[in-house]
Amino acid sequence: MCWVGEDSLLFYAVGKSPCSNTRNFRRQAKLSCDPKASLDVARRMFATRFPEVDLTGKKLKEIMGMEGYRVRQLYEEKASEYQVGWKGRNYIPGKMELSDTTNQILTSCNAALYALLTSCVYTLGYSPHLGFIHTGSPLPFIYDMADLYKDYVCIDLAFKLTQELAGSYNKYRVASEFRMRVQEIKLLENIATILGG
Repeated sequence: MCWVGEDSLLFYAVGKSPCSNTRNFRRQAKLSCDPKASLDVARRMFATRFPEVDLTGKKLKEIMGMEGYRVRQLYEEKASEYQVGWKGRNYIPGKMELSDTTNQILTSCNAALYALLTSCVYTLGYSPHLGFIHTGSPLPFIYDMADLYKDYVCIDLAFKLTQELAGSYNKYRVASEFRMRVQEIKLLENIATILGG
């Protein structure tokens, strides 16, 4: 059972039944602890963002570099598309108000996406702590999964809303538009399909 905020946009805690099935957790642990299998999973996750590139033989660090470049390019493209000024991703933990509007919206949407994914991952019997791409962070598997959806659910939305709100931040509008995009792409169904359960 997960304790979450409205529409699962905040994640507070999780309780696990002592009789829960651990099949998915064991499968995830086996894959994440095997370097070759873990890299294969990472490559499959990256393949959704690089469908035209053969990732066979590429090391994780190399693919992560490609992803970093792709995301920076995406920020620039969205800034141009929506005619929004962009000086780069800027977030100071605990001081969101010091960021520009686009960064505030990105931070809010990312946090909501992480909460939603955490609820799904726990519900399906996986661990948010065993990642394939991200490591050394509180929720590596959540960050792995979030990267599959951020382009549309967070990045495009942040630039679109910055334009529509004329640079002001409105948390209610951000939450509402985020929920609509999550429903539009059937995120919960999609995650259940990807992870199985």
